[in-house]
Amino acid sequence: DVYKRQGSSPVRSADIPKFSGFFMPFFVYIIKCLQDGTYYKGSIENYLQRLNYQNAGKSRYISAKVPWKLIYDEEKPDK
Repeated sequence: DVYKRQGSSPVRSADIPKFSGFFMPFFVYIIKCLQDGTYYKGSIENYLQRLNYQNAGKSRYISAKVPWKLIYDEEKPDK
């Protein structure tokens, strides 16, 4: 793609970044099972929504160990 400024010469797309939307924060998180003390790590854009999903027993892998408590979260620029 070539971006053109009104009344000037064309500008290559490398000179102007082209974004297809906006960036969502990406998080790494660690939760702890309150039943037996085991830990689970994950990465997702919305970790609080995921924690609620997991505590509702909807995650097949960890549903038998609810409830879970958030121990750690860290924002990352990308996966």
